[in-house]
Amino acid sequence: QNQQADLEAHINELASTIKTLEQEIADAHNAIATAEMDLQRATEDRQAANHEFQKTIGDQTVTIEVLKKALDKLATFYDFLQQKKGAQTPPVPQKEYAANKGATGVMEMIEKL
Repeated sequence: QNQQADLEAHINELASTIKTLEQEIADAHNAIATAEMDLQRATEDRQAANHEFQKTIGDQTVTIEVLKKALDKLATFYDFLQQKKGAQTPPVPQKEYAANKGATGVMEMIEKL
């Protein structure tokens, strides 16, 4: 009878251990599922960020091309203007600067505003 009681106690202890282990296994499965969902979300976020980055790079490439074309057009235009002018008359020599006696100063003009 004593041996039977010991065996029943051991059976109860093992049943309790089984329940505890089953709960730990269920918790581990839940943790794995949560980690997989987090990984999926992180993957989607990374793909969205990469898509946005690729779009930005594409926009910048187009902008660079447009600016290069504009620069080429401006260079062509200004080269044409310089060739068209050819020889210019030399500038008139400047007289020495002297303040106009009847003119008001810049500060007074600003104060009037």
